[in-house]
Amino acid sequence: MEVEVPICNRGGMVSETVQVEITLTGPNGGAEAAAEHIPVTVFGESTQMCCQRLLVEHPALWSDETPNLYSCRITISEDENPIDSVNISTGIRTLRLNAKHGC
Repeated sequence: MEVEVPICNRGGMVSETVQVEITLTGPNGGAEAAAEHIPVTVFGESTQMCCQRLLVEHPALWSDETPNLYSCRITISEDENPIDSVNISTGIRTLRLNAKHGC
């Protein structure tokens, strides 16, 4: 699973380095994957994208019959102090494309 986090620095012309932590919790409440303390430097009055891939070994796929949802918690910290966080619910599906048949 790929997670993209836009990080905005509205603190004037000073660049800031923050740490991003991403935790994915499975439908049954267990921790599935994590990326911890990813340093991101954002220049003043700009936005920097933090892109991180998380490996989910055996995902519980989402469908109409089994709507398995994961919780993705993203926390941004500065000097080990959390300054922002968000929880996002998401599902995991598979998509297969065939160049010959178009599906």
